[in-house]
Amino acid sequence: MNTKVFSVSIVALLLLPAIFAAFPLVSATITNRPHVFIVDEEGNLIDGDPLTVDAGGNICISLEGMTITGAQVWLWLSRSGSADANQGDGDRWYAGPFYMGDVISESSTPYTFTPNDTNPDRRVPYPFNLEGRNYSYTVGNYWINGTIPMMVLGGVTYWLKITDVDPRTTSSIPSSDVGVSTNRINFSSILSMSPHEGAPGTPITIYGSTVSEGVYSVYMNGQYVTSVSAQLNNEGGWEWTGFSVEFPAIDLGNKYTCGEIFEYPMSEDIEVTLVDGSDNTVFTDYFTEYYREVWIDSDAFPCYEAVEPNEMLLVFDGCYYGCEEGCGIVFYSGEQYNVSLNWFYSGGSADIYIGSLLVASGIPLDGNGAVENYVITIPDDIKSDTYNFTVVDSNGVEYSFEVCVLQTKNVAIEFDDDTGSCGDEVNLWFYNMYDYIGEQLTVWFYASECDAPVLLWNGTVNEVNFYIPVTVPSSAGGERLVAVYDMYGNDLIAPDGSTVYIYTTFNVIPKVWVEPSSFGNDGLTFWVKGCGFEYDWPYHVAVDNQHVAVGYVYEGFVLANCSGDVAIQFVKAGFRPGVHTVAFYKVEGDGNMGNYPIAAYAIFTVTTTGDLIVGDIEDYMDYKFSELNASIVAIYESASSDIAEKYAIIQTDLGLIQANLSALDAKIVALQDNVAIIQTDLGLIQANLSALDAKVVDLQGSVATVQTSLGTLQGNVTSISGNVATIKTDVGTIKADLSSVKSDVTSVKDSVSKYLPVDLTPVWIAVVLALIAAIASIYAIVVIRSKIAA
Repeated sequence: MNTKVFSVSIVALLLLPAIFAAFPLVSATITNRPHVFIVDEEGNLIDGDPLTVDAGGNICISLEGMTITGAQVWLWLSRSGSADANQGDGDRWYAGPFYMGDVISESSTPYTFTPNDTNPDRRVPYPFNLEGRNYSYTVGNYWINGTIPMMVLGGVTYWLKITDVDPRTTSSIPSSDVGVSTNRINFSSILSMSPHEGAPGTPITIYGSTVSEGVYSVYMNGQYVTSVSAQLNNEGGWEWTGFSVEFPAIDLGNKYTCGEIFEYPMSEDIEVTLVDGSDNTVFTDYFTEYYREVWIDSDAFPCYEAVEPNEMLLVFDGCYYGCEEGCGIVFYSGEQYNVSLNWFYSGGSADIYIGSLLVASGIPLDGNGAVENYVITIPDDIKSDTYNFTVVDSNGVEYSFEVCVLQTKNVAIEFDDDTGSCGDEVNLWFYNMYDYIGEQLTVWFYASECDAPVLLWNGTVNEVNFYIPVTVPSSAGGERLVAVYDMYGNDLIAPDGSTVYIYTTFNVIPKVWVEPSSFGNDGLTFWVKGCGFEYDWPYHVAVDNQHVAVGYVYEGFVLANCSGDVAIQFVKAGFRPGVHTVAFYKVEGDGNMGNYPIAAYAIFTVTTTGDLIVGDIEDYMDYKFSELNASIVAIYESASSDIAEKYAIIQTDLGLIQANLSALDAKIVALQDNVAIIQTDLGLIQANLSALDAKVVDLQGSVATVQTSLGTLQGNVTSISGNVATIKTDVGTIKADLSSVKSDVTSVKDSVSKYLPVDLTPVWIAVVLALIAAIASIYAIVVIRSKIAA
């Protein structure tokens, strides 16, 4: 059967879209021709031949009276009115497929084709996809109404063609499957711009189609921006004239300004013009540029109660929201806040400063120059004060207003050792002094309730954390207040107007000393002084652990003055020589009954200077030693060790003394008959020559060298009898054995004091023991006197 006898309406009843999709016809046939209309501004259909259409505009295609047996149709443009559709001859399809079921339906169906759609049935074909825009249509009731390409030539006549064969698979379609429009189309040149609103720096594109070839210049508000060349283009055999040029919207630098009356949102139009090579303005349009906006988290507004969570408030450039405002914007150090930016430089970035301190860097901005709820952290190391909060975008435009920043870290002072006495050196530390860098401060020590505070320090703060060495002043005992004030001694005032208190305490404990700390019993006076005692608190005084009844009548305790000072005078008498103590005990044992620790004590030394009893002892010892008459009665050699030692038996008024000769530092100074006068550490000693063990160790003619127990003598031999030689020496005549025995006498010369030598040699031990009996009675008298005096 010949399918051409069926009308369009009969085909419509038989061929549903789904059926055609599942069972396409092997051969498709189109009869009759479509007709093209345009719609004017009032919505009326405009007919004509040729019909002038804006390039890239819209046309209405009527399929009334056509017979189309294919399930789908495609739209073409052709510079040739031939009955076929041949891409090799320059024809190009630009939209489709459309389902015939939708075309003939009594209801309207929308179609949209995009340049890069993943569905090939909904994609704008090459080369028209280069326009970078969507093609939109409405089909139904035998109409296809929608977009026409803009990549076309001016001054050229085009025909519209419809095929029911897929051009993607068939590049040349015969006339039996093609419907050629009954009227023609001429394209008028068109210039368009997109977008028409946005942020400073927004990329704007001007499209030109079917324009005359040549160079065109772009101006914004009369300011030259860029140029573009329009020329004949050929893309895959399809020719057109046109261009597209992209440029950023100029930055007007507008922002919401403090005190300005506005209606939100605020904007300003920018005039965009296109001028041809003859300086003729061929195109004018407008771009609406919005004002910059800064929004701050409502948490930063102390006097504002948020209506909803995470509410943001618009703040204004140049406005004052500082610390003195009271209800401004308050940021606390270390805390986080949300900041939103709108209509800053498109696609750029922004930095945020508080004063000169960078708190956020390189904040990315989207195409609208915006970022929403960007979190900033207020630095810890910032001083409480009013600062400029400044947003600077990548185009260098600043949006600034004053805010209040308050430190949350507590400023503090602290002693490295908070317990001590007057005169002690301690370090006072300062912490978190951000708010006072560069300021002059004073530190005061409240030493007593009756005197003015003591100035410990007056200086300039140069660091956040630092210490100063201080000397504890004379002060009453207990916890004493130490406080920081300004350079005039006034309370510190915070930037928000509140009073700042910076203080600590120091525990002052008693301290005692003696003036002078060393003395003799000369009958004069000395002082026991102290500081750091608790005011109006009783203390008992003990000297050498014996209670002294001074101070308060009947009770015998002392009371410090308001400044914590005490002073007690004593007489320098009745003390034995040596170390003594004076101690203070707090009455009631510092609050613990039965517990009485020493509150403070000091030691002092009593010397023998001026002491009458000691003088008597010295005189007696001088007398006894002056009468000491000693003589060596025997000298013998001990073989108790590998090295023999010489010992002398000395006869004194105190008895016999045995001494090592090497310890006596003895030498013969005179010879009288058989008696030698010997100089020793003890003085002059007489000794029988026979006890000296004299031997001739060398004989040269008549000159003999004699070795004795006390050293070597030289002299002339006057006679020899047996083994005994009589020798005349410088100190006298001596008889010596000729056996040539050599003996070494080692001399030990140590310092010996007047009465008690440092090395207690056997001689001196014996002497001291001999004197004990004489001294004992005198020492007993000294002890008895000392106890009576104490």
